[in-house]
Amino acid sequence: MGPLKAFRERSLVEVYNGDFTHDGRVAVEMDGGRFKMVEGPNRVVARCGDPDDFDISAGTISMEGCEVEMALSGVDALDLDVAGGNAAASLKLNSLEIDAAGGVVDLDLTMGRGSVSIKADGGAVSWRLSYAPFEGPSQLDVTVAGGVVNNLLGLPPDVGMSVQSSAAGGVVKTPEPRPGAKGVLNISVVMAGGAAKILTKH
Repeated sequence: MGPLKAFRERSLVEVYNGDFTHDGRVAVEMDGGRFKMVEGPNRVVARCGDPDDFDISAGTISMEGCEVEMALSGVDALDLDVAGGNAAASLKLNSLEIDAAGGVVDLDLTMGRGSVSIKADGGAVSWRLSYAPFEGPSQLDVTVAGGVVNNLLGLPPDVGMSVQSSAAGGVVKTPEPRPGAKGVLNISVVMAGGAAKILTKH
């Protein structure tokens, strides 16, 4: 697809407007377009240039060049596969997995004890994680092979941090480790290019 065709304005039509069922796990695969996810009554509205560019089934959405708005409740785990476009989400979760090969991802999440995995091979991933109080270990893994990753952490005072990072190239900034009275967030950053910055709210 040439650059002129890629950026030509396509007229979008509504291809889905209805309920969305899931068992607590939700997976979204997108290549281009815009995607927005918020807390709400488990409904999806999708507008696409072609109905074949959108597919929906229980717990899963696939989109290419569409504009999709999604309201979700009762989600425990979210899996985002972004090859391009603009994805935004504001949710409460316990598990998050992102594979970004391009595009822009902007997240504002409230997390419980669980795991977060971010893989960025390109594009830009920006997210704010506000953790609710938890006991025991929680995991945050960041792998960057290009692109830019920015993370702002909000941790309860009695949750500590353990930090490990390795870089074969690129720029890494991580917070200072600290002890915790109850829980601990184990942070792992692996860099092979690009930039990753993890900061904590004060």
